[in-house]
Amino acid sequence: MDFVLAVSYFDRCPLALSAVGPFLRSVVEESVPCGYDMKPHLRITAECSGRQIRSCEVRKGGAGGLLRVVWWWLERDTRPVSMRLHSLQVVTSFPSCTIELRIKKAETRALKAVLQDERIQRQLETLVVGEITGRLDFTLLSPFSRLVELEIRSSLFTVSNATALLSGHLTTLDLSHTNVTTIAGLLLRPNRHRRLTTLRLNQTRVESLAGLEGFTALRELYACQSALRDISALRSLPGLRVLNLSETAIADLEPLAHCPLLEEVMLSSCRHLTTVDPLAAVPALRCLTVDHTPVQNLPDTFGASHTLLEHISFNSCPFITTLAPLRGAVSLKTVSAVRGYVDTLGRFYVDSPRLEILRLLFCPIPKEEFEELRVANPNCMAY
Repeated sequence: MDFVLAVSYFDRCPLALSAVGPFLRSVVEESVPCGYDMKPHLRITAECSGRQIRSCEVRKGGAGGLLRVVWWWLERDTRPVSMRLHSLQVVTSFPSCTIELRIKKAETRALKAVLQDERIQRQLETLVVGEITGRLDFTLLSPFSRLVELEIRSSLFTVSNATALLSGHLTTLDLSHTNVTTIAGLLLRPNRHRRLTTLRLNQTRVESLAGLEGFTALRELYACQSALRDISALRSLPGLRVLNLSETAIADLEPLAHCPLLEEVMLSSCRHLTTVDPLAAVPALRCLTVDHTPVQNLPDTFGASHTLLEHISFNSCPFITTLAPLRGAVSLKTVSAVRGYVDTLGRFYVDSPRLEILRLLFCPIPKEEFEELRVANPNCMAY
């Protein structure tokens, strides 16, 4: 027997005992009675590879109550890589060999018990926390010397200058749904966090990206549904590859002209955005989404300057009336302008032999142009 997990409900008698043997790439699931109605509300899942437990998940279903979890590790060879814990009340002990931990719907004291464990602080590489029931501060995370990926999804998680003390190995930081309001002088230090490649600020109150200057390793930035208005800091991030600014208040894309390696740009529902002209200086662009924006017709040479472009979408864009500017986009595969005002194809498809899908539902395109399209690109599905 490699691994034994005992779980009790409301600190009462043990209700579950799950034993996982040395099965090769097997997954074991056990539902046990939990609660006064004695219905199966608790699921224990463990995945093994040889004598090594790859992951373990404890999830409580049904109404009412939290779980009290106690861990016993019988053999030194048992090393669970990933732990997923849900609806925790108290954690009295925890395996030091865990390198990935995902906790959801936990009480503050349960989360603190884990984060203050010195053994966990030395081992953990990935930490995901969501929907905690009390307030916690980033100071609890400063001792995690090996932390590579951090995701905090709770408006109750207080952000402070302690984030500058986070592991220098950090490559991914997700602060979506937190109370972050600013980056400048608050989040990280470029000289310490030179490995940061992915930053997520979705649904935060951040209005400016000031403070990101110097993070030249950053490759992916997500800030959709945030309060973002100022993106001038992007001028100093030439290595950026993926950018999601959907549902923000940005109006000027000029800083993107300094990001020539951008491959994917998402700008849907940016109500103040009227032009994408600065993207002419981004030849690496492969995917562009500007749905539900007041963007005007694309520049005449847009297609010719984006020979790597594969997907473009401007659904419900009332001021885009022609697809002619897409001529020259030789790699184009998908074009979508559903519920728009496009009234002519402009024979853009003659330069796009790889075109597979053309979505133009509710657009006033003459039937004659559709017939010409079918002759020129018989493999293209247009509707």
